[in-house]
Amino acid sequence: MFTVTQRWLLAFLYLMPFQIWAADQDHDRPALELVTYNEIVIDRSASVIWPHILDPEAWKQGAKLELVGGEQGKLGAIYRAFLPAKPGETLFYSEDVELVPNQVRSIKIYQPAQGALTGYSSWRLRAEGESTRLSYHVLSEFLLPAEAAAMPAAALNAMQEKNRKDNHRRFQQELEALKRLVENEPNKR
Repeated sequence: MFTVTQRWLLAFLYLMPFQIWAADQDHDRPALELVTYNEIVIDRSASVIWPHILDPEAWKQGAKLELVGGEQGKLGAIYRAFLPAKPGETLFYSEDVELVPNQVRSIKIYQPAQGALTGYSSWRLRAEGESTRLSYHVLSEFLLPAEAAAMPAAALNAMQEKNRKDNHRRFQQELEALKRLVENEPNKR
């Protein structure tokens, strides 16, 4: 005969596969993925570019970042993102989770309300002779309102494709702006 604890364990083990299957059935949620990979070669050393990676204010478009926790340039620094037209409205938070000076900066992106993880982005710098190859990789997802689930799949797919192309183009323009900014500074290597 089984003890009460053993019966609970058996019931749990019996029902667990059903719970996992049920959770997997919830994959049909409307979301826009933001997955891009951009890169550029800048005719400067990584040490000249690095300060602009830590503080992208002069070249990054869109949302502005405000330091709200920790210290800029240190692991754990937390930033609040907002649009200049709506400075009181927080779009998301980002946190420095990987910093290797002159090589890598990775940030975690999360939502303001419950702090749900939205994704990650990374800047990677690699020396190429006297120049530096800078890559920017974003892996992110933004949930759409529940009513978007009623949209036809073709409309959601078109929205996803437009979002991907628009953001890839914007991120490439940002890297080109950074290249112009850094290469037009007094000649530093």
